[in-house]
Amino acid sequence: MKAVFEKKDVDIIAKRVKAFDAFPPMFHTHVEVLYVTSGSVTVCIDSIQKEVCEGEVAVIFPYAVHSYEPFGDAEAILVMFSPVASGVFEKKLLSSKPQYPYFSDTEKVILLLLDKVCRHMDSEDKYRRSTAKAYLSAAMGEMLLSFSLTTKQDTDFGIVQQILRFCSDNYQNEDISLALVSENLYVSSSYITKIFSSKLGCSFKEYINGLRIMQAKELLQNTEMKIIDIMCECGFKNQSSFNRIFVETCGMTPKEYRTHRSK
Repeated sequence: MKAVFEKKDVDIIAKRVKAFDAFPPMFHTHVEVLYVTSGSVTVCIDSIQKEVCEGEVAVIFPYAVHSYEPFGDAEAILVMFSPVASGVFEKKLLSSKPQYPYFSDTEKVILLLLDKVCRHMDSEDKYRRSTAKAYLSAAMGEMLLSFSLTTKQDTDFGIVQQILRFCSDNYQNEDISLALVSENLYVSSSYITKIFSSKLGCSFKEYINGLRIMQAKELLQNTEMKIIDIMCECGFKNQSSFNRIFVETCGMTPKEYRTHRSK
């Protein structure tokens, strides 16, 4: 079955889930962690299938094709997050992949950290997201110790995944364009345009701006960087374009967003 691209504007989502419906093969730009706390779930990641049982963890790196089989009595913690939200691990998550994406949490360290992520995301504390991300970063550090990582190669991806990966690696370049993608991936600009329209439901420019705004939101929330420096860091050429696109996406200016998130 052909894998479907799942478009999701994810900063961080953490929840406890019960029972699993079938999910067809898909891939996305965020990281997905499944920690089974009861029962078992059959997971397939990049053609590696496993029945993930209690105390075991499946980690889905960005662009990895994966699917779930239905299992009615399973319970798990499910955490999804943008690589940006992992802090220092962002580049490793985008450039690497585990040789075997499953492991057993024998000492329950990952369980404790992911439980903290869920608890803080469920709270009303004004620092809940920042605190949750701190626990998430600690959990990600522990999980990476459990893997043997290899560098991703272009042969690991289909053409859609290659295009999205190139966008993720280069969206901060203010000169990124269809022509640049076409030149580097040896795919015509018209074909890339068709892929974005038919498979992703947006234009190339809209997708690049979405990646830029996601990073801008992260920097506005978690750093004291000046807004003009954030604009440059994210790949925007001028402040008027940055403000306009940010308002279109978030319904408020960058300054208003920073004030709102701090409250």
